[in-house]
Amino acid sequence: MSGTSVNVSDHFVTINGLNIYYRDWGDRGLSPLVILHGGGNSISRTSIMLQPHWPITFASLCPINGEMEKAVGHLLLDDVLKLMDALGLRQTVLCGHSMGGSIAYMLASQYPERVSRLVIVESNPLDPKVLTDDAPIELYATVEDAVAEAYGRQPYADKDTLRHEVEHGLKQLDDGRWTWRMDPARVRAIRRGQLNPGTRLEWPALAQIRCPSVLIYGIHSLGKMGTIVTDVAQAIPNCQLIEIPNASHDLPNENPAGFIRALGSYLIEEPSNDE
Repeated sequence: MSGTSVNVSDHFVTINGLNIYYRDWGDRGLSPLVILHGGGNSISRTSIMLQPHWPITFASLCPINGEMEKAVGHLLLDDVLKLMDALGLRQTVLCGHSMGGSIAYMLASQYPERVSRLVIVESNPLDPKVLTDDAPIELYATVEDAVAEAYGRQPYADKDTLRHEVEHGLKQLDDGRWTWRMDPARVRAIRRGQLNPGTRLEWPALAQIRCPSVLIYGIHSLGKMGTIVTDVAQAIPNCQLIEIPNASHDLPNENPAGFIRALGSYLIEEPSNDE
């Protein structure tokens, strides 16, 4: 699809008093797909590989201008609903990675009429390991230092894709060093478990999902330890389980071609409503 011309537009919308960013790809006349990113990365770059068959909205769950302190009192689910309302999306295919996956399946459980199909990427109901310290996020002398660390942390990643994500995910400070484009309040909220519904709410929610669903995970992910992956898939009625080779938690970056093949094949399947 490299030669395909795709309309891309960036937008901001005020939701619950917060400025939320989203990016649109493609023709709104087609069946829509909304993608929610994880706590520390994005899967937006892979979106264009699904064109021209799906109009895609990539929703950033990161309020801008330091507004995260106002956002940590709720679980961001209402933000996604109100974004769908603002975009005129009565129903959508919903895809979420990691933290975004938790929000996606909670939304599908509580508002089944709004989700036609659910894609969960590397997400499961685990209570976060809550950290109480407010240590600053990573600092790097150069962009290359950050790229090198990312390569070491994600050995299965496609190097060009990972470099792109790192370069676009950094900002330079006044002292010349580089850090991640993340509101420090959001980092603290993640560390404290304030953006995670937790197992007490999530496991019962999985059983209430009624739309066709798929759980996509990396073969080398920690999420495969024990029976957590199969437990999640079995807890959701009508859920497929797809394993991606040469990938761990950040599989959209680590094996983007494998991820897109799995996601694309699932999206073009005729949905089954057997429960």
